[in-house]
Amino acid sequence: MTGQSTCKTCAPRYSTPRDGKPHTMCHEFISPSPKVDKDDVVVVNEKDMPSKVNNATFDGHTCQLVEDGNGDIIVVPVVSDPTVAAGYYALKIGLDDGSEVDVDVNVPDLFTMPAPSTVIRGAHAVGRTTSHMCPAEMAIVGLGVHPIERAVLEGGEIACETDGVELTAEDLKNEYNPTF
Repeated sequence: MTGQSTCKTCAPRYSTPRDGKPHTMCHEFISPSPKVDKDDVVVVNEKDMPSKVNNATFDGHTCQLVEDGNGDIIVVPVVSDPTVAAGYYALKIGLDDGSEVDVDVNVPDLFTMPAPSTVIRGAHAVGRTTSHMCPAEMAIVGLGVHPIERAVLEGGEIACETDGVELTAEDLKNEYNPTF
């Protein structure tokens, strides 16, 4: 504001861009009541935050952070059970400057993640599912259960993936032998 000698403090969940310029108003960077369901995800408008998002936890579980290319971060909960009960869950977002933002996330209905599929990429097999929450681990056909490594945004959908597991000739013969 013109003529002010001190800065106004923004309310929780509000800030000004970290561009080093003075601003006359605070911007909301996360909804006061975000929800996760088949249509909705938790979005953080990082360009309006005092510091970059560093990490996040959902009900104590680590989240994957996905950049959407527009200055927003999609927070993808990673949970141990592929079914999450309806309810409110604590989301804690850690910022690079050491500060934290706390908000309750609404899961309005029972949330069930789709079963993972196995995708072959070159000489590797990857566990993959498309969901607004990721399972902490996924089975890869014939190669056991592996932890999630990343969530990615592809074609407007969030995909959860394990690291690639190298395939042997024996794996290909026994588990992935194509039939015509």
